[in-house]
Amino acid sequence: MTTQARGRMTVTVVKDAPRGSRSGFARGIGLAMLAIVVLLTAACSSVPGGGGKKEINAYFEDSAGLFVGNDVGILGVVVGEITAIEPDGEQVRVTLEIDDDYKVPADAGAVVVARSVATDRYVELTPVYQKGPELEDGDEIKLARTRTPVDFDQVLASLNDFATGISSSKKATKAIKRFINQGAETLKGNGPLINQTVHALQEGVNGLHSQRDNLSSTLESLDVLLAAVSANQDTARTFIDQVTKAADLLADERHNFRTALRSLDDAVTVVAQFAVDNREQIVEALDGSTRLMRTILEKQRSLTEILRVMPLALQNLDRASHNKRFKTVFDPLVLTPLGGILQDICDRLPPAICQLIGTDPLGGN
Repeated sequence: MTTQARGRMTVTVVKDAPRGSRSGFARGIGLAMLAIVVLLTAACSSVPGGGGKKEINAYFEDSAGLFVGNDVGILGVVVGEITAIEPDGEQVRVTLEIDDDYKVPADAGAVVVARSVATDRYVELTPVYQKGPELEDGDEIKLARTRTPVDFDQVLASLNDFATGISSSKKATKAIKRFINQGAETLKGNGPLINQTVHALQEGVNGLHSQRDNLSSTLESLDVLLAAVSANQDTARTFIDQVTKAADLLADERHNFRTALRSLDDAVTVVAQFAVDNREQIVEALDGSTRLMRTILEKQRSLTEILRVMPLALQNLDRASHNKRFKTVFDPLVLTPLGGILQDICDRLPPAICQLIGTDPLGGN
């Protein structure tokens, strides 16, 4: 008797069965084996990678070394196999069957890779999927995104043609011999220098690599500049024409420019010689100018007051004139020769008496 529950199967064998029931017993064993096969098939279908497949057609220049059943890999990991290879005009269509569990970017390429010289080849899909659209069942990888390696026989044939061409010509053989001898003579003893040069080149390349962001920004800026020039090519062409005309004008007037520059050089020489010959006088003049400026700064307030009242004084002076004459009032004593005597008398008298009586010769009216 056979029972099955929750994916498990139990077979019960009844001993001492009658002979007539042996055929039924055999049928039970057959049914049990069939149930086991069904369970194993279901288990295999639930294993990762055992799901559906998707077919992708890749086009190559040739299919040398490729056979139906060869692997399809991503980073060397097998993700499928080749199911068909068919000619398609001047190219070859290779059908790739890939497990649905593996994602391939929509812009992926296919490269035929040889594991070694003697073994067959497999198809490598690159790059690895990161994000974005992916290849679906029935998609194609065009010829522009596929690569095939150079056949080893072709390399050997090229080397054979090269060697045959050299050996068949004595002149070529002698020229190569001289080249090798001269190269050996030139490089002899220069190993450290060559090593230093290689290291310097390496450092230079590393320096460029470390500045790749700046170089990229520079190239982008140059691209923007060229795009701007291209968009304004009429203006740029006009500017270039004007520069060309200016250059032609300078070329035509080069003799006059040369004469002017020589005259300027002579003038500079004369001025320099004058400065050398009159150095002391120039220094004194500069010192005097310094003192003058210092005095002006010290008298800044007075000068400010003068400049402030000068317009009013000039207006008053203009108003004081009448018929081109100025009226002035003087103390009579100032105009007489007795001023000095009166001054002595006023000095001997008590203070302010002369001012009170109006006879102070210096006090005015």
